[in-house]
Amino acid sequence: MERESISIDELRRKIRKLEEALSAYGFDCRRGIESYKISEIKRILREAGVREGDARAILRELVEAQLALYRELYSAAGAREIVVDSDVPEKRVKEIKEWLEGRREKRGERVNLFAKTVYEVLNIVERNKDADSVVELLARSYKRDYDRFRVLYFLI
Repeated sequence: MERESISIDELRRKIRKLEEALSAYGFDCRRGIESYKISEIKRILREAGVREGDARAILRELVEAQLALYRELYSAAGAREIVVDSDVPEKRVKEIKEWLEGRREKRGERVNLFAKTVYEVLNIVERNKDADSVVELLARSYKRDYDRFRVLYFLI
């Protein structure tokens, strides 16, 4: 247990030192890296100007240290990492890491659910001439009655 706490303390000191180094580029030491959005990281790198490479290297090291700290904290508590959909600090740090490594996928074109549903409803009506299949499609597409009403109101 003593070794684990030393390792955790060392990681915290390292993180603090890296955050202080990044503060020269506009990083706020009062916030952790996990609270930053990628757009804010981009701003920090822009403000670094010709020293962007240095700032990027410090960011990479900070992200690795932060992830190592989370691993140590979880192992010290006897917990293991779980996959969750909620916004947790580790997830945000991993997103920053992926962006720094250039692995972050570009967002695809967003599908307008309303337009897609209207199109499908019109196809069903034309094909089947059946109101029940339209109701089933609306129930699959939308959870709320108001949204279903909106589609039908648009069609009328």
